[in-house]
Amino acid sequence: MWASSSTASGSSASAVPPVVGLTTNVGGKPVTRVFGQPLDPESGNAPGALLKLIQYLQKRGKNTPGLYRKPVEEIAKEVDALRKGVMLEKDHLQVASYTNSPSTAAEVMRQLLAALPDPLLTCDLYDSFLIALKLEDRLDYWRLLLAALPPGFKATTEKTLSLLHLLHTHSTGQFPANGNYAQNLGPIFAPVFLRPRALGPHMAHDAKLAADVTQNLIEHMPSLFDAEEHARIDTNEVSNTTTQPVFLHTLRGSTAPAQ
Repeated sequence: MWASSSTASGSSASAVPPVVGLTTNVGGKPVTRVFGQPLDPESGNAPGALLKLIQYLQKRGKNTPGLYRKPVEEIAKEVDALRKGVMLEKDHLQVASYTNSPSTAAEVMRQLLAALPDPLLTCDLYDSFLIALKLEDRLDYWRLLLAALPPGFKATTEKTLSLLHLLHTHSTGQFPANGNYAQNLGPIFAPVFLRPRALGPHMAHDAKLAADVTQNLIEHMPSLFDAEEHARIDTNEVSNTTTQPVFLHTLRGSTAPAQ
């Protein structure tokens, strides 16, 4: 669910203001903007238009090889038409009314997520997700972090990862020549899930780390959201601001600053 202009919360995830200009024109009709609107952090649901795209891709996308490999230029007109459909119909979107191409729906879904002011895993947890890569119990660590997300971010993350995991398992099984599909999806969706609050000198290296984290989250998605699983790590480790900078500099292969 998208945040309304009056949404307020103390978390940094909800502190991002809505996109400038709440309305736009589509075919001469004024409509509320969708692309670029922040998520409602307190909602327990993903946005309706996003869910419609995910449902379409769950049915039509899993048997489409190279779903995200088609150049956007080749499907630009269909992408534009479906984007307009998203803005006009929102929660009532009928994807098939605008395209018969899973690649088009996949690209519009990616664009909808990429336009979010906040990454799905929030800026606050950016370093924590990267740090977990080198931990033996990284799945427990990530599970704990995912559970700490605001409800709207957690719901949207779960729905998105569920689709990507489905695409990964079907592609890897049906099209083995394509290799590990999650490895291909990692760099594409890393900016959707993980972005820092401000750019820094390690962004090139961080991009590879973020892609690796995203690949792992896609591959292990079912266990990460299993309510019966319980994290077996010290919860203080997540928020330990003294050790995190040292650990992260080690992960990046650079010298840690003096403490």
